[in-house]
Amino acid sequence: FWKDETKFFADLLRRKETKESEYGEMLKNLDKIHENLFDYLADDIMGHERLLSRLMQGEKGLSDGEYREKHRKLGDRIELFTTDFREFKKMVFGYAKKF
Repeated sequence: FWKDETKFFADLLRRKETKESEYGEMLKNLDKIHENLFDYLADDIMGHERLLSRLMQGEKGLSDGEYREKHRKLGDRIELFTTDFREFKKMVFGYAKKF
């Protein structure tokens, strides 16, 4: 879903006359940053799912507590990304309404 939204915002910002606006350029850069952060986050989520699979298969050397701690940290990162992305969306929509 976030990936689709970043594409939508990139298209929206491309359509607006952002060449002359420093704010518009900043929004374009933020959009690229969010897209890259999402890619890293998606990779980490898939790695976390693989770790869960290994844990469920009873692989030696893995602990439930370690998994839970990594899960909590990943959840915190997702929450931070979600909050940050919501603020970005507000900025983009505020900018789009001006033009």
